[in-house]
Amino acid sequence: MTWVRRLLHFLKWAFLAVTGVLVVRYLVLLLSNREDQPPSERVLAWRKHFATRPPVADADNGYVYMLGFAVHKVAIHWRKAGSSWR
Repeated sequence: MTWVRRLLHFLKWAFLAVTGVLVVRYLVLLLSNREDQPPSERVLAWRKHFATRPPVADADNGYVYMLGFAVHKVAIHWRKAGSSWR
Protein backbone atom coordinates (compact mmCIF):
# COMPACT_ATOMS: atom_id res chain seq x y z
CA MET A 1 0.00 0.00 0.00
CA THR A 2 2.90 2.34 0.55
CA TRP A 3 3.82 2.34 -3.14
CA VAL A 4 0.31 3.56 -3.99
CA ARG A 5 0.67 6.44 -1.53
CA ARG A 6 4.10 7.26 -2.96
CA LEU A 7 2.71 7.24 -6.49
CA LEU A 8 -0.20 9.47 -5.53
CA HIS A 9 2.16 11.82 -3.68
CA PHE A 10 4.40 12.02 -6.74
CA LEU A 11 1.46 12.59 -9.10
CA LYS A 12 0.11 15.32 -6.85
CA TRP A 13 3.43 17.19 -6.83
CA ALA A 14 3.94 16.66 -10.57
CA PHE A 15 0.48 18.09 -11.25
CA LEU A 16 1.12 21.05 -8.96
CA ALA A 17 4.51 21.71 -10.57
CA VAL A 18 3.13 21.66 -14.11
CA THR A 19 0.17 23.82 -13.11
CA GLY A 20 2.51 26.23 -11.32
CA VAL A 21 4.73 26.58 -14.37
CA LEU A 22 1.72 27.28 -16.57
CA VAL A 23 0.36 29.88 -14.15
CA VAL A 24 3.73 31.62 -13.90
CA ARG A 25 4.07 31.72 -17.70
CA TYR A 26 0.57 33.16 -18.00
CA LEU A 27 1.34 35.84 -15.41
CA VAL A 28 4.58 36.75 -17.20
CA LEU A 29 2.63 37.18 -20.44
CA LEU A 30 0.05 39.34 -18.69
CA LEU A 31 2.71 41.52 -17.08
CA SER A 32 4.71 41.91 -20.26
CA ASN A 33 1.61 43.05 -22.18
CA ARG A 34 0.38 45.38 -19.47
CA GLU A 35 1.53 48.53 -21.23
CA ASP A 36 0.53 47.66 -24.78
CA GLN A 37 0.02 50.56 -27.12
CA PRO A 38 -1.75 50.78 -30.46
CA PRO A 39 0.48 50.39 -33.54
CA SER A 40 2.36 53.50 -34.60
CA GLU A 41 1.96 55.20 -37.96
CA ARG A 42 5.22 53.61 -39.12
CA VAL A 43 3.94 50.12 -38.34
CA LEU A 44 0.62 50.79 -40.05
CA ALA A 45 2.44 52.06 -43.15
CA TRP A 46 4.63 48.95 -43.20
CA ARG A 47 1.60 46.68 -42.86
CA LYS A 48 -0.14 48.49 -45.73
CA HIS A 49 2.99 48.24 -47.89
CA PHE A 50 3.39 44.54 -47.10
CA ALA A 51 -0.28 43.74 -47.79
CA THR A 52 -0.34 45.56 -51.15
CA ARG A 53 2.93 44.27 -52.59
CA PRO A 54 2.69 42.41 -55.90
CA PRO A 55 3.15 38.63 -55.87
CA VAL A 56 6.51 37.27 -56.95
CA ALA A 57 6.55 35.23 -60.14
CA ASP A 58 7.73 31.63 -59.80
CA ALA A 59 10.67 32.30 -62.12
CA ASP A 60 11.93 35.01 -59.74
CA ASN A 61 11.11 33.21 -56.50
CA GLY A 62 14.19 31.88 -54.71
CA TYR A 63 12.14 29.47 -52.62
CA VAL A 64 10.69 27.78 -55.70
CA TYR A 65 14.16 27.69 -57.23
CA MET A 66 15.60 25.94 -54.16
CA LEU A 67 12.77 23.39 -54.15
CA GLY A 68 14.25 22.04 -57.38
CA PHE A 69 17.61 21.23 -55.78
CA ALA A 70 16.46 17.84 -54.49
CA VAL A 71 14.33 16.83 -57.46
CA HIS A 72 17.04 14.69 -59.05
CA LYS A 73 17.66 12.75 -55.82
CA VAL A 74 13.96 12.18 -55.24
CA ALA A 75 13.39 11.03 -58.82
CA ILE A 76 16.22 8.49 -58.54
CA HIS A 77 14.84 7.23 -55.22
CA TRP A 78 11.35 6.80 -56.70
CA ARG A 79 12.70 4.97 -59.71
CA LYS A 80 14.62 2.56 -57.46
CA ALA A 81 11.50 1.96 -55.41
CA GLY A 82 9.56 1.14 -58.56
CA SER A 83 7.08 3.96 -58.10
CA SER A 84 5.67 6.01 -60.90
CA TRP A 85 6.22 9.66 -60.06
CA ARG A 86 4.72 11.15 -63.19
